[in-house]
Amino acid sequence: MRSFVIKSTLAAILVSTSLAGAHAMSAVGNGWDPRAPRMNTLQAEAWAGHDNQPADIDSMTTGSTATPAQAVQIAPKAARVAVRHEEFRPRIAHIDRELVSANHRIGVDRERGYLTVAEYQALRARSHNIRMEARQIAERHDGALPTASYDVLQHRVAMLDRTIHHDAIT
Repeated sequence: MRSFVIKSTLAAILVSTSLAGAHAMSAVGNGWDPRAPRMNTLQAEAWAGHDNQPADIDSMTTGSTATPAQAVQIAPKAARVAVRHEEFRPRIAHIDRELVSANHRIGVDRERGYLTVAEYQALRARSHNIRMEARQIAERHDGALPTASYDVLQHRVAMLDRTIHHDAIT
């Protein structure tokens, strides 16, 4: 009896996850992406004429009578372009915030007399070099910061933080 209950439970889980996955894939296969942001009227007008698509994105946002099929055809193309750049910009912003914080600590430690002038200048130069490298990488990748480069830059910022701490306590 126990074996039958376990088998039936596992079978029910398998069937329900398979059906849920199939349903999710059918929605994605249509070109609809639940994570993609909706375009407003100005964005829709800007995209009008691209790929010979009509300007009507969604009858709820533009007030027009576009069919849902037209909205599905247009919105994913525009949304992918908008999301592609936005998902990487937080990486650059995060590196920049960490460097601002490190520069603040460098300045405070210098004011308190924990750092010599030479240590202060060397740490500021390292911070500047990390920031410039991040910007150059982003420029080469259309404003994006690839994962591998982001990890390397984060490691360099962590090493800078350790050096600031070490120089301040010695």
